Amino acid sequence: MGMDSGVNISNEDAPYGGKSAFTQLEHNIVAGYLITAGVISLASNIVVLLMFVKFKELRTPTNFIIINLAFTDIGVAGIGYPMSAASDIHGSWKFGYAGCQIYAALNIFFGMASIGLLTVVAIDRYLSICRPDI
Repeated sequence: MGMDSGVNISNEDAPYGGKSAFTQLEHNIVAGYLITAGVISLASNIVVLLMFVKFKELRTPTNFIIINLAFTDIGVAGIGYPMSAASDIHGSWKFGYAGCQIYAALNIFFGMASIGLLTVVAIDRYLSICRPDI
């Protein structure tokens, strides 16, 4: 790749000789955490969605925000955690440049969507508790 490709390339040696600053044990600990958090997140958010499917009275306008939040959490748990965990087990990023771009784009999308939805939930709760007359 040439210098005009937009990729950050340097002729200098990479820090740590191109190797990770962490030991494989430390990578495995992080991978174990990511796998555990991912499984718990996927399971709990699927349960949330199943409750909305089973109980129609839960389908209120406010709760549709929670449904969307569950979908964004599933996106992070289904895309972000597995790719990070696999790379930790490998000891370095294993999905190449394109995989890195896709990983970053999807995590930014789901993360920003989650932040936006949490903001809407906070505003909704404020208005319903502190300003019920509106």
